[in-house]
Amino acid sequence: MFDVSDVLDKAKESLNLDDMDLSTLLNSDFVKKYTKFENIQALLGNFDLPTNLDDLKDIPGEKLDEIIAKASDFSSWKEMLAKASSEFLGK
Repeated sequence: MFDVSDVLDKAKESLNLDDMDLSTLLNSDFVKKYTKFENIQALLGNFDLPTNLDDLKDIPGEKLDEIIAKASDFSSWKEMLAKASSEFLGK
């Protein structure tokens, strides 16, 4: 089990953005490339879509891991967020 807050804090530090919009980091191109969905809204469909990274703290980490493992090329939310951060920084 992991703490979503820790993962998000590390991502925000590396991106140097406090209130990044979630759809900026996990944009449709990224989501289509690595998941079975068209966009982040569809991927996290069972939850109210967070508007920024801080809002993800309300979704249990183990539930995020379960969703990501089933619907993507990643084994966990942390792994997906790390790849998205890496690709975002590479732009």
